[in-house]
Parts: sequence; C-alpha cells; structure tokens
Amino acid sequence: MDISSTAVKLLQLSQAGGRYRVEHYAVEPLPPNAVVEKNIVEVEAVGEAIKRAFARSGARTKFAAASVAGSAVITKIIPMQADLSEDDLEGQILAEAQQYIPYPLEEVSLDFEVLGPVKDNPELMNVLLAASRTENVDVRVAALDVGGLAAKVVDVEAFAMENAYKLLSDQLSVPKDATVAVVDIGATMTTLSVLKNQRTIYTREQVFGGKQLTDEVMRRYGLSYEEAGMAKRQGGLPESYEIEVLEPFKEAMVQQISRLLQFFFAGTEFSKVDQVVLAGGCASIPGVAEMVEEQIGVPTIVANPLAGMSLSNRVQGADAGSGCAGADDRLWPRTQELRLMAKINLLPWRAERRKQREREFQTMLGGALIVGLIAVFVAIFHWDGLKEDQTQRNQLLEREITALDAKIKEIEALQQTREQLLQRKQIIEQLQSSRTQMVHMFDELVRTLPDGVRLTSLKQSADSIEIEGMTQSWARAAQYVRNLEKSEWIRKPDVKIIDSTTPDKAARYRFSLTANLRKSEDEKADAQEGEVDLAAPLNAQAGGAP
Repeated sequence: MDISSTAVKLLQLSQAGGRYRVEHYAVEPLPPNAVVEKNIVEVEAVGEAIKRAFARSGARTKFAAASVAGSAVITKIIPMQADLSEDDLEGQILAEAQQYIPYPLEEVSLDFEVLGPVKDNPELMNVLLAASRTENVDVRVAALDVGGLAAKVVDVEAFAMENAYKLLSDQLSVPKDATVAVVDIGATMTTLSVLKNQRTIYTREQVFGGKQLTDEVMRRYGLSYEEAGMAKRQGGLPESYEIEVLEPFKEAMVQQISRLLQFFFAGTEFSKVDQVVLAGGCASIPGVAEMVEEQIGVPTIVANPLAGMSLSNRVQGADAGSGCAGADDRLWPRTQELRLMAKINLLPWRAERRKQREREFQTMLGGALIVGLIAVFVAIFHWDGLKEDQTQRNQLLEREITALDAKIKEIEALQQTREQLLQRKQIIEQLQSSRTQMVHMFDELVRTLPDGVRLTSLKQSADSIEIEGMTQSWARAAQYVRNLEKSEWIRKPDVKIIDSTTPDKAARYRFSLTANLRKSEDEKADAQEGEVDLAAPLNAQAGGAP
C-alpha cells in the first residue's frame, strides 16, 4: 500500500513457480493536505481512501505492507562481532542504539539487518540499523486499520525501492555491479536513491513534484485540482500547454535531478553514475527520459517493474484505477527475484517474536513439567510395585526362615538325642569290652598280692583303677608294684602315697597307687561292631545328618 501526497495505491501480487502476476490493483485520490510531504496528517481521511481502494480492487487478503519516508528514518551501519547469535546480536543492538538515536528508545521503532562481513576483517560483520519515531509507524498502522487491513510490514521507502530494483535488472544496459541512480518523482517530493551492486549507498529527498505542474495548469487554465489532474492524464488542454507549461516543467525536473546528483557527487567518493532510472508519476511524461539523458549525459530509462508480469483474470480493469497501465501478458523469466518481504520491518515483530518464544518456552516448560510429573508418578508407581514385590518376597523368606528355624530346632533336638544315644552306646560298649576285665582284674589282684600286704580300697574309673592298702614294710609294697608291672592286665602302676600310719607291725604303712587296665583284642572288636550297629539307626532318625 503506497501512501503518497495525492493518492493511495494498492497492489497485490502473487507468485507460482517463479512466475508473478498482478492479482488486484487500485488507485484512490486523497483529499488535499491529508498527507503533507509524506507525513500523514488526517488518519481517518487516508484510512477511508484505503477502504475505498480495497473495495474497488476486489482483493480479499487482509494483510498489507506500507513504508515510512526515508527522511523520517535514521540509518546507521554498525560493525559487530561475527560470531554473535541472533539473540545476542539483538541485545547488543538495543544496548548500543542509544548512542546513534537522538530519542528515548521507548519512543522509537527500530529494526536491523546483517549486511555481511566487514571488508578485510571476517571477524566483524556490518549490521544496518534503521529507526524511526514510533508515531510515524503508528499513523500508518492506524490508517491501514481504518481501511480494514492489518499491517504486517512497515518498511523504509528507500529499502523498498532497493527490493523492487531487482525487477529492473533486465531493463538496464549496465552490469549488476554498476552505480545506478533511481529518481522517484512523486506529487510533492523527489527522492534520489543511488545503488551500487544492487545495494543502496545514498538517498536524498527534495521538495519537487507533479503537484507543481498541476498547480500551474489550475492557475493558467482556471481548473479545479481534480479537473487539472484529469486533464494531465487524459488530455484536452490547449495546444499551448506543451510549450508554455509542460516543457518548462520538464526542464525544471531535469534541473532538480541534476542538482540531486551534484549533492551525491559532493558528499561521496563517486564522481559519476552509470545509468539513471526515472520512477514516479512524472516519469511517464513523454520525452522526459530523453531530455535527462541529453542534458546529464547518462543513459536514462523509465522504470517499469511490472513489465515482466501478467494480469490476473480477476483484475477489475480501469475502474480499479490507473496504476498498472504498463502491465502486459508477459511472464517473469527468472525465479525468486522478487522479495515480497522487506529486509527492514519497523513493526515490533522482534518483541512479538520474543514474547512468542517466551510463550513457547513456558509451554515447553509446562509440558516438560507435566511429563516430569507423569514420569515421577510412573516411577513412584513402578517403585511401589517393586517395593510390594520385595515385601512379598521378604514375607516369603521370613516364612521359609521360620520353617527352617523349626527344622533346625528339630535337627538340634535330634542331635541331642543322638548324642545321648551315643553316650549310652559308649557305656554299653565299655560294659561289653570290660565284661571279662573284672574277672582278670580280680584274678590279677589276688595273684600279684604278696604276703604282708592287704588291700583296703579299690576304685575303677573307665580303664583306670585306684588301689589303697596296708603293708608291713616298704619292701613288700615295692614287691607288690613289681608284680603289677609284670601283669598283662594291670599296667603302669604309679605309687601316689606310702607312709607310716600306725604302730601296728602287721599294717604299719599305708599306700595308694593307680594303674591302667588293658582290654583284650576280642573285646575291642566287639566294641567297634556294637558302635556301628548303634549309630546307624541314630543317623537314619536324624535325616542323614552326621
């Protein structure tokens, strides 16, 4: 949506497979002084004109792009570190913008674009900063809103012209890296944009435009503003018009273009341009391009960016306006040359993107929290299940341990019973092994006992015996010991006590000795056989336990 000083112009393009065509267009005049020197003064009047143009065009889309005049924009190229991320770059730009913008940042709409690396220093990159007072952006957004459209892009006129310049590359007679001056002659303002390598390097505006020609027609021929404008476009003026009015205006136009170029040469390192491209309503005046080329000495053409496009069948024709008179049915020959989205957008889309990212982050954080809670719940449920399983296993183990303890106690009781039976068996074995021992013992005691010795006490403990007695003399006691040593059944006699006790000559000395009894080989074999017989039933009763 182009908002000039005299009219609003609506153009809708479409693209399919690299081919572009005009879908809808319309031109609607503005009331006088609604826009003064590209500044919107009456928002409602401009909005109503947009609404009428939108209705006449037949367009259905509700999104629009507009632009701010270059004179209302501050631009600066700032070198930045090339390794900055987009978020870090944005923060750095906002931090440094204050030193380049003479207004508080809260009153400014700004945007930036990375142009590329700094020459001879790949560690730095050039960043284009563009800023304008927020009120300049808001009035255009408000006018579009009154017209029933939603602003998606608020560009800068110079950069929008740079984007459209790519559509003119086939019409130029110079290479792409040439220096080209694009002169846009509007109703009240003439704008010079100089491009090098298809990038804008210089812009300047000057008060001059087609309104001066309209005012002269009104004054000379006594017409109203609308009648004079209609007469300029459709003819019907006297024959003296071209000589007395149009030619002087064309000469003044050439002088203005020459003056703008002189400003460019004086303020830059350049001393010439390779070609001049005329644009705007006044550029369509016959003979203007030839006059500029003749007097300036630079090849000059009239811009026609729509020349390579086709008209859609939905276009409503002349009723929609006269902004597309140069369009024909040819197709654009190359793909992806037209960039419909501007590089600079003064709308607060970065802030909205940050908010969107914050919302997405919060959404992701909430989702992660929900997933985390679900994971924790599943983990708790899983661990509760494992805990319950382990509890059941522990209970089973406790029951098995209790049963095993009972069996162990039963085995211990059987072991005690076995020990008791083994003790009884040993006693029985001893009795069996010593069933003839007593006879031999008493036989040996009688046989070995010498005269003058008598026994008073005899005690047996297992295979040991303790003998006490009285003797008439030491010699008889010694004889008794020697007799015992020769015995086959009584071994190792050991005298413990021998002393004098009474004055009785027949029993003067008391003695005490110990000795060991020997078993016969037959009795030992019988004892071993009895041990096997007694132990077998005990082992069977104990369940095989040793």
